[in-house]
Amino acid sequence: MRPHPPAPSPTPWRGGEEKKRRPQGVGAPLRSPLSTQLERGLGGEASGPARLRVDRRTKHALVQQARAFRKDPTPAEQLLWQRLRSSQLAGLRVRRQQPIGPFIVDFFVPAARLVIEIDGGVHEGAEVQARDAERRRLLETTGLRVLRIRNEEVLSDVEAVVARIEESLTP
Repeated sequence: MRPHPPAPSPTPWRGGEEKKRRPQGVGAPLRSPLSTQLERGLGGEASGPARLRVDRRTKHALVQQARAFRKDPTPAEQLLWQRLRSSQLAGLRVRRQQPIGPFIVDFFVPAARLVIEIDGGVHEGAEVQARDAERRRLLETTGLRVLRIRNEEVLSDVEAVVARIEESLTP
């Protein structure tokens, strides 16, 4: 019986270095896919804004979901995106369907730390409003500002909505 050939070495990447891989399951304790964790600073001290954390699987799922949302926007999101894309908003870059922690926000202006949410009819229920308030609270603990705009406002007067967003750019 012949011995097995030696295993191939890991493929070099970018800088020619070997990419080090950790075995699955080694490292951080297992968490449920939707679990989140608020952390303050590096050592847990309350010096800086909190950070929303999600595990690797959840982050991957959120990125995939955000891509799907980008491919199928609501009419209000599509109309507003035409006015925000390509740095049309005071020369600032705007991202759409951006994962932040365990959430996917409709629009995000990183330079202004501003989250823009477009709310449709589904956001009128008491249960959904309570979830939205908790989501807003968690986003604001990270130092972000949240601006909520109704679908009807965007569809009826997009220029007024853009003006309102521009006013919100400065804290």
